[in-house]
Amino acid sequence: MAERDAHEEPGDEIPPEIARQIIAEYLDRHYRDLLDQTVPALGDQTSREVSRTASGRKRVIGWLKQLENGSAR
Repeated sequence: MAERDAHEEPGDEIPPEIARQIIAEYLDRHYRDLLDQTVPALGDQTSREVSRTASGRKRVIGWLKQLENGSAR
């Protein structure tokens, strides 16, 4: 740990506004990619496939709410 502290410069930290931008861009890309990945909670189908029907859209909404509530913790 002392070795790590010796190599860190005071200006090595990422400014908070840049960090927020990086995280937002990462999450946006992650969730866009997730649209085309199979999801066990949706019967191993993609959310795009499931959302083609009214009942499927309700399932996708429920899944998204579950994701949102989990990330809020």
